[in-house]
Amino acid sequence: MAREKLTTLEIISEIIARSHTLRELLDQIVHLVADRMGTEVCSVYLLEVDLLRLKATVGLEAEAVESVTMTVEEGLTGLVVEEGEAIAVGDAPSHPRYKYFPETREERYRSFLGVPLQHRGDTLGVLTVQRIEAGPFGQDEIKMLKAIAGQLSGVIVHAQLLDQIHLEQAEKPPPPAVPLDVMVHRGIPAAVGIGAGKVHFLGVAGRFGPVRERRAADPNLERADLQEAVEASFLDLTHIEKMVTQRLSEAEGAIFHTHLLILQDQWFRQRIEDEIDQGWDAPTAVRRAVQIYVENFRDINDPYLRERAVDVEDVGRRLVAHLVGEETEPVPEDLPEAVIVADAMTPSDFIGLDKALVKGIILGAGHTTSHTVILAKSFGIPVVTGVGPMKDLFVEGEEVIVDGSHGIVYCRPTEEIRQELERRKAWLQDRSDQLASLRDLPAETLDGHAVCLGANVGLMHGVEEALRQGAEIIGLYRTEYSFAIRPDFPTEEEQLEVYRHTCSRFGRQVTIRTLDVGGDKALPYFPIEEVNPFLGWRSIRVSLDRPDLFDPQLRAILRAAADYPVRILFPMISTPGELDQALAHLDGAREHLKREGLPYDPEVPVGVMLEVPGAVAVIEALFDRVDFISIGTNDLIQYLLAVDRGNRKVANLYDPLHPAVVGTLQRIVQAGEAAGKEVSLCGEIAGEPLYVPLLLGLGCRILSMLPSAVLAVKEVVRAVRLADCQALAQACLASPDSASSLQMLEAFLTEAVPDVLEGRTPSDVLSS
Repeated sequence: MAREKLTTLEIISEIIARSHTLRELLDQIVHLVADRMGTEVCSVYLLEVDLLRLKATVGLEAEAVESVTMTVEEGLTGLVVEEGEAIAVGDAPSHPRYKYFPETREERYRSFLGVPLQHRGDTLGVLTVQRIEAGPFGQDEIKMLKAIAGQLSGVIVHAQLLDQIHLEQAEKPPPPAVPLDVMVHRGIPAAVGIGAGKVHFLGVAGRFGPVRERRAADPNLERADLQEAVEASFLDLTHIEKMVTQRLSEAEGAIFHTHLLILQDQWFRQRIEDEIDQGWDAPTAVRRAVQIYVENFRDINDPYLRERAVDVEDVGRRLVAHLVGEETEPVPEDLPEAVIVADAMTPSDFIGLDKALVKGIILGAGHTTSHTVILAKSFGIPVVTGVGPMKDLFVEGEEVIVDGSHGIVYCRPTEEIRQELERRKAWLQDRSDQLASLRDLPAETLDGHAVCLGANVGLMHGVEEALRQGAEIIGLYRTEYSFAIRPDFPTEEEQLEVYRHTCSRFGRQVTIRTLDVGGDKALPYFPIEEVNPFLGWRSIRVSLDRPDLFDPQLRAILRAAADYPVRILFPMISTPGELDQALAHLDGAREHLKREGLPYDPEVPVGVMLEVPGAVAVIEALFDRVDFISIGTNDLIQYLLAVDRGNRKVANLYDPLHPAVVGTLQRIVQAGEAAGKEVSLCGEIAGEPLYVPLLLGLGCRILSMLPSAVLAVKEVVRAVRLADCQALAQACLASPDSASSLQMLEAFLTEAVPDVLEGRTPSDVLSS
């Protein structure tokens, strides 16, 4: 019976996954249950206020569905609701609570078994089975029907919610047609919020445009001019760094400290002087040197690293501005509410604006990780990027509304659009206040299970944001970002300074991942050109082949761990042998520090990032060698499904809910439980609220994400019960496809935290 019970529950899960409406779900369930239990009848009655209504049946007359109703004081079915437990009767017609409904033609059936459908303490209805022959139902049959009802109840609630959502959508009138004189431009949401104002094109002097290159007669004069520009730029940046740090935080100030590092870098200076030696004047030399650097950066696929080209360009433009005596054009005072429009904007451009006058920013290019966007977020200014060629879309002085939450710009909006966006703006503020109130509350489910929420960071701004959002740990510190802001590999001492500074500021556990380059991440001074970079020389493979890079980094991390709670994470380990090599280097780093008499932590915890499907097959051997494993779902999913998530032609196939992905996550978590070792998850899906109930149900208790996602994820954690998440996870594991799993997740989350899914669609989620 146990095996039959398990099989029945598995098949029910599949039916749940394939059913798109409540009616389809119930119709398939009654047929399955009747077949598996060997009964002629199976029916589902749902409670509507104080009435039970027949919603699905096999064996009774089909015409009776929806038409037969009874109060809870009537019939054996009503008795099940009254008693709140299973009712089994061997000869139903002789029972005093028996009630006959002629339209069902159930007079043929003698034995009756009914169990309540209950969800979170509420009774939803009754699941019944009947047989022609009189006689009692056995205890195993009663237990089996109870188990089926237990699994079915939660899904009925979710299906009811989806039906209601679809009904409401069908009843809603279509949105008002946008008048012909209203233009709508779509871009990329970069900084949330809604702002209205008049278009002002940003005019920036010193921009690297199609300026004629000039030769110089005296290189020495050009070097002298360059030195003056460097000194003036140094004073500018020192002042800006101090001002921004005082006004905002150390993280935002660090943006301009990065510019100072670039300005002072000997390679950068030498590159400019080499151009002067080739006969160019100082402004031309700066432009040519910057262009070489920028082109190297822009060949990088990783958007964060690619955006660092803007920092180099910003420094170069500042130098040229001093060389030619030009300044940034301010926002004119006759535009008291301006929306700044530009093809691109550097941090210096932004700092030069009067933020009190700026209500929004529209950029033709740029990424959500750019330093300009980071600064705009800090000032609460909405930003939309990737809109297109600015001069073709906007007119100076025209009225626009910027919706930075959805990446939409409205030109010449109507009063109706204004009112709707004002409503949305108020909702966003309420939502922000609601999430902010959770900052100091524990991430704990309704049934008392604690979840650790961490942050993935790369530079000091991320650390500051992690603190602001209440992250408990830094679950992933990406060292390649601090490598990328330098023109060459940082030394052991330079790395130690960065790690100590990060750990000191955060004050809690920091997991430092060793250098992860290659694939979609490269350094401008360390190009890796391969036909198939994702399957090539990358990550730990680079480190093992370059001990001159790997060993100093390990020593720097060990030294930082002497004073702070630090852990080491090796990325992209694929075999136990590869891990053994990495651990041997770590042992060598310990021995080196011991000989030198430098303080370090000899017992620093060590883990691996699980990103390669082959590593899952040998996960027990990996657990034998390390203290913890962190699941990197970004690469793991694309390797499992053979999908480059950065390739638009196949990006739709990158599917976190694919049965292979869900099953693999379960396998990893179960292996960790068996080994008694910690398993965390630090891929992008950890910060997507929709996936959180599934991850909790699979056994994930440590989730690390972008700092901006922490509070929304905490909201979900605090609104669900782990037991419900576990049932949901089992249903998803049995689901044959991701679409049905998505439907269940949306229904579950709509019930638990309705505001989380506002404005989202299934395609949004699967493509995120």
